[in-house]
Parts: sequence; structure tokens; C-alpha cells
Amino acid sequence: MPPANPIWAHFNKLGHVAGFQQARAQCKYCNYEVNAAVKKCIAHFKTCPKASITALQGFFGPDFQPNTNL
Repeated sequence: MPPANPIWAHFNKLGHVAGFQQARAQCKYCNYEVNAAVKKCIAHFKTCPKASITALQGFFGPDFQPNTNL
């Protein structure tokens, strides 16, 4: 079994939620819900308005700078 992706330190897995076919996950910073797929979570985390620069750089690397032009 492969190790868990480190993105899960920033999301709560909600499991299946009524009205959605796929399992859901909730961002620990802004409570936004996304499909509980690693790529979807990473895409949200990269643009999360409430995630700290420390958290973002811890995940994406020390050179990561959020896009403030969104």
C-alpha cells in the first residue's frame, strides 16, 4: 500500500456526502469542499485564500509564491 499523500494533512476526508457521487474532502483552512481526489485537493490548496504561506511552502516547496492576481 503506497504511503498517504501529504495533502491530507490539509484536508479532512468527509467520505460520501448526500448529493455527490464521489467522496468529498474539506479544506482545513477555509472549509471549502472538493472531490476527495488528490489532484482536486492540491488544485484547491494552491489557490486557497486562507492557507498560510508557511503551509503552502511546506507542501509546494520554499520557493512557492501564491498567485495573488486571482
